[in-house]
Amino acid sequence: MNPQGDLFEYHAAGELARALGPEYAVVFTANRRTVVSVNRRDRPIRARVSRIFTLAPRETILDLARFISGREKSLTPLVKRFIHEKAPAMPGPARKTPRLKLAGKVHDLGAITREIGALYFDNQISVRITWGRHGHVQPKRRARHSIRYGTYAADLDLVTIHPALDSEFVPRRFVEFVVYHEMLHKAIPPRVGEDGVARFHTRQFKAREKLFGDYAAMAAWEKANIHNLLNNAWAMAAARGDA
Repeated sequence: MNPQGDLFEYHAAGELARALGPEYAVVFTANRRTVVSVNRRDRPIRARVSRIFTLAPRETILDLARFISGREKSLTPLVKRFIHEKAPAMPGPARKTPRLKLAGKVHDLGAITREIGALYFDNQISVRITWGRHGHVQPKRRARHSIRYGTYAADLDLVTIHPALDSEFVPRRFVEFVVYHEMLHKAIPPRVGEDGVARFHTRQFKAREKLFGDYAAMAAWEKANIHNLLNNAWAMAAARGDA
């Protein structure tokens, strides 16, 4: 164990040491995304644990120890709930905001975001927004294909839109719909259930999403054009050497 640091870290390290035994070595990190990882090839077995657990109650630490030791195959609901509650508030190295690119070849995200904010959020919700570099798309070799049109990063208050949507065949209304969807993620934060799982597309979220004008028409357009969007995304990935 490495009980260096403040009193809270020392206490958490002691709880984990007693629960795991001398065959385990635990190091605390500032990582807020990968909150726990275990390397079973080394001796002692090494676990890297986020410092958010220095604030965890004993029951949560004991559940974490059961996962590290392999007695639990996945994180328990108690641990998951703790992570969702504490990780966003944990201080750590700030992620660098990428350079924002609002004006695309076809669609202007700045203008779209302002219009959506005024029309659907009464100017009470605003976000930073940018076109992505190439976005997320599953490889062609997989049987099931999908494309992530946009993402919302709460820590950066940043919406990133897939550049495949910046095309002549993509109607501006569809881009507006995607921007509206991502801004909803700020307006309606995820809900953590009793199982510790964060649910982003709750009933409340889906109900608000359907308030978008032309919701049904945009859903139909997406269904009819998904292959064109995927081909566009794959072509971009291939041009960057990512396919």
